[in-house]
Amino acid sequence: MSWKPWASYAVALFAFAVVFKTQSMGLAALCLLISLIAMIYGTLLLVSSRIAGQSRDASQLLGPDEIARLRAQAQRKVAESEPAGDQ
Repeated sequence: MSWKPWASYAVALFAFAVVFKTQSMGLAALCLLISLIAMIYGTLLLVSSRIAGQSRDASQLLGPDEIARLRAQAQRKVAESEPAGDQ
């Protein structure tokens, strides 16, 4: 099961609600700590999912052999397009 960012934000919101309703200073401090950790964790999950969504597929990257073949093909096209009489 994958933990979603909105679930982490819900935990933080619940912890904030407990902070406002409690009379105990220790419980309030614990809930503030929990809400801080939940907000940071949710934000990191959100950023991580955005970065993963924008990353390239490794299968689309060109290898050295393919790059050499494309370079040779481009040089061949340039050599063919130059007029032979320019010397």
